[in-house]
Amino acid sequence: RQAESQMDSKQAAAIAEAQQAKQQQALSAKAAEDAKIKAEQEAERRRQAESQMDSKQAAAIAEAQQAKQQQALSAKAAEDAKIKAEQEAERRRQAESQMEAKQAAAIAEMQQAKQQQALSAKAAEDAKI
Repeated sequence: RQAESQMDSKQAAAIAEAQQAKQQQALSAKAAEDAKIKAEQEAERRRQAESQMDSKQAAAIAEAQQAKQQQALSAKAAEDAKIKAEQEAERRRQAESQMEAKQAAAIAEMQQAKQQQALSAKAAEDAKI
């Protein structure tokens, strides 16, 4: 009977130990599952952060390109305005030059007419004599 009692105690102890081992294994499996889920969540958070960073970088690059294009357009507009101003100044210089040439021609014509008049008056005076 004592041997049976010891056997029952050993069996009960073995059963309790097995149950405790099972519980420990379940806790370890739960901890592993929790760690796996946490790692997956962290990986997803990092992917999202990278995606946001990529989006921000792409937006910054697009903004920089747009600013460059705007700058190029402004530079082109400034160059066009400079060329137009230079052309206008050249047109005015030519107009002034033509005006001066016409004035000089008119003065020369008047002087020639005066000389012709003086010659005619002299010829008339000479004819009187």
